[in-house]
Amino acid sequence: MYMKILFYFLLVIFFSCTSNTNSDNVQRKIEQLERENKDLKEKSFDNTSNDNFVLNSKKYAFVLLEVIQVETELDKSEAIYKAVEVSKSYNYCSGIEDFQVFNEDVKYKFMDEVQQEYMNMNGRIYKGRVKTRNCFSFDSYEAASKERERYLVERKK
Repeated sequence: MYMKILFYFLLVIFFSCTSNTNSDNVQRKIEQLERENKDLKEKSFDNTSNDNFVLNSKKYAFVLLEVIQVETELDKSEAIYKAVEVSKSYNYCSGIEDFQVFNEDVKYKFMDEVQQEYMNMNGRIYKGRVKTRNCFSFDSYEAASKERERYLVERKK
């Protein structure tokens, strides 16, 4: 009988000791994670001054390519029509894209993608080449759309 009581007593002591050890380990782990989280928050706010890091500021951007394309026109000289290749300059505008993070790497990647898109389509058909390329970024879609419209809409003179 005493042996059973002693066994149960030792069993209770054993489980209480192991549960305290586990709870202490869990508490230490929680405190460590809280410290690491605080450190990461401080580092992210320190990085806001860095040009390559923008916190919660969505940007709207588009790419404008000034391209030269070769087109064929009919030339009538001396009552004979003949095909003549003529180089003409055009604006090629991408659509407006939105970016959560917009830095120089993102800007150049976007310009490269738009230029590749042009070269695979119109550039191939019309023997086109890119003369200049620019990327415009804005804080609002409205501002980006108004600027893009300046390059797309043909003005009457």
